[in-house]
Amino acid sequence: FMKTLGTEERRSGSRKHVKSGIVAFLQRNSPIEIGKIIDISEGGLSFFSTDCHVRMKQNLDMDILVIGENIFLEGIKSEIVSDTETEDFPGSRNHLIINRYGVRFEGLQNYQLRQIKKLLP
Repeated sequence: FMKTLGTEERRSGSRKHVKSGIVAFLQRNSPIEIGKIIDISEGGLSFFSTDCHVRMKQNLDMDILVIGENIFLEGIKSEIVSDTETEDFPGSRNHLIINRYGVRFEGLQNYQLRQIKKLLP
């Protein structure tokens, strides 16, 4: 079972799979929301979340932490460009809805871009 809300992002730059990264969204008057980073490129990233309340075309400030690479980036301007819903263990009573989100970075600062480039092949 898979439902796509919006068009799937197609980044032009190379992507790198991230093993131990998390993303946190900071929204005014809302609790911090966290997701597990799947992959990252110079133009954006994708992440999984089971309980994230972001919408298509929503502009966000995000913090990125990639533990294995000792990278922490604060306040990255971004936009949600894709949202794909999938069901873990379809048909089971214990199923879990997981969303995969695509994010496009907006106006990275030079030092942020340098840190992201360190992660890429």
